[in-house]
Amino acid sequence: MRATFILAFVVFFITGCNGVSTPEPEPPTAISFKTSLATYDKFNQVSRTFLQQEEITMVLSLENLSNTSTSIRSSDARTFEISLKDSSGAIVWNRSDGLIWAPTETITAIPAHGTITETVKWSQILYVSKTPLPTGTYTLEGHFRGVDQMATLTLTII
Repeated sequence: MRATFILAFVVFFITGCNGVSTPEPEPPTAISFKTSLATYDKFNQVSRTFLQQEEITMVLSLENLSNTSTSIRSSDARTFEISLKDSSGAIVWNRSDGLIWAPTETITAIPAHGTITETVKWSQILYVSKTPLPTGTYTLEGHFRGVDQMATLTLTII
């Protein structure tokens, strides 16, 4: 009888059933982001229409809308991507074309209500063919790796 009581006490003590209720952990604060993309002409003015071979400045931003700081992870040094698609949806240019990325995980911290921004300048020369981007209407897409959001806008090359 005494051995059964001691065993029950030990089990009770080890399992933490000490009569005091432990509060449930609070669910993590939801982190929400806003991804935006803007383009600027050679005069640093917002534009979506460009002359052929005119330098385009693309600015991709990620804003942390929450009250909690967070971080985003990428499996390599490429933390963001910007792509240009033609009217058929085919990718004609990627920001990462011809670049080599360190195979090291990258963690980017974003404070509460903070913003990270990446800027790319491009002279509209296609990487593989080394030819100018043809005139036409294109879709520019940008996203940060590790965030399930895509910013898009339409560009016209004349």
